[in-house]
Amino acid sequence: MDVVAVGVGGAGGRIVDELHRDDAGRSVSYLAASRVFDTDTSSLGALDRVPSDARHPFGTLEFDGSGADSDADAARDAAADQATELRRELDEVITTSVTGILLVAGLGGGTGPGATPVLAEELTRVYDRPVHCVSVLPTGDDETACENAARGVEALDSVVDCQIAFDNDAWIGEDDSLEDRLPALNRELADRLGSLLVAGEVEAASPVGESVLDETDVAATLDAGGLATIGHASAPVSKFRDVEDSLVGRLKGSLLEDASDMERREAVTSTLQWAVRGQLTLDCDPAESTSALVLFSGPPDWLHRGAVADGRDWVAELSTNAELRSGDAPVPGGDSISVLVVFAGIERAPRIEDLQWYGG
Repeated sequence: MDVVAVGVGGAGGRIVDELHRDDAGRSVSYLAASRVFDTDTSSLGALDRVPSDARHPFGTLEFDGSGADSDADAARDAAADQATELRRELDEVITTSVTGILLVAGLGGGTGPGATPVLAEELTRVYDRPVHCVSVLPTGDDETACENAARGVEALDSVVDCQIAFDNDAWIGEDDSLEDRLPALNRELADRLGSLLVAGEVEAASPVGESVLDETDVAATLDAGGLATIGHASAPVSKFRDVEDSLVGRLKGSLLEDASDMERREAVTSTLQWAVRGQLTLDCDPAESTSALVLFSGPPDWLHRGAVADGRDWVAELSTNAELRSGDAPVPGGDSISVLVVFAGIERAPRIEDLQWYGG
């Protein structure tokens, strides 16, 4: 997919910064352009990769450039007053080749939950493009942050096609510092978003898989609405080799080709299960989803056809009545197996229910 990424607020800007890093490291690009809008000028100035002319302060009269802090109502009013101006900053980059708009916001502060629904409503009014939002949920049980997040999720639900949720709270250990962990979490989220946005995109010289996904499959999965969660796992194929066989394979220079069917099947199955059970961006019951997607990638000889089919059936059983789309993407010369899983159309999740208690 070719998307325009729009960060709103400090967290949104930092994640869009990471999307630039992720996009630059891929053989296929998905980032058509970016913009970041914030009430805090220092946060805009701290970005590394977002072009300077793509950073735009707003609400400067109300907040004097120092940010909305936790005042989501004030941020919403400021965005509403400047909605047309903010949207016009996007006019030149939302071209005919752009297939979607990806809003990115942290919902625990003031700017993200306050301004993002306003901007989303303006964009859906003007552009005939899917508008999705990456909604980052706060850590802990701070009442104001949780209330802002609950109201932000609810407000966005009615104006975006889907919210891809990332629950910071589930990724922070008891002894972890959020400040210390944030760079790694933003990188993890950007990597997963990038893997989703390039799903089905292959280079001209790459082989075609047995079952192919394309950008319409990604769009259709997210079109289920509600909330979406992303799972991802990757493991080197050497992990699945018998020690003795691996030594022989190295001597022969054929570690990949000499793998047994059992080793290939174990590689695909184990990586899939870890993608689903290891850590989703939002913890949920896959049975709550109405749409799902799974993509297997790795060295062609390691994409065991039977294991891929079994894996698809396993995801179908987990997601019960969800419409499932699946595919495989051979990576010639690769040395690892990767699995990407998406569950969408989710209306209920434990963390969302906890936040709704604060939101009334």
